Amino acid sequence: ADGSAAPLLVSPQMDEAQIDETLRTLDDIGVNVLVVCAYAPTAIAVVMGTNRTRMPLYATLTQVTIDGPQFARAVDDGAWPLEYTMGAVVWHQSFPGYGDFSGKNSSW
Repeated sequence: ADGSAAPLLVSPQMDEAQIDETLRTLDDIGVNVLVVCAYAPTAIAVVMGTNRTRMPLYATLTQVTIDGPQFARAVDDGAWPLEYTMGAVVWHQSFPGYGDFSGKNSSW
């Protein structure tokens, strides 16, 4: 892709066929990383569409928190087809716990 393509929109009102058509358009122009700015149900529907269309992706970045219950259920059910999925999480110095990857806490 030459970088001149406009973003394609996927809405919660779209059915699977419409989502798949949008993903095929992205695949046809060589997209291999998706950035999905949507609520969890729509983000999950897009990821499921990448599985149905066998879209070869390096990664997907979602604007929704990937540690929420909807994503956990999708992973637990074996329905999450992507190897690399990144998402934003809230990180504040008052939060307890340590990062799985960094081993650091939020007050670091």
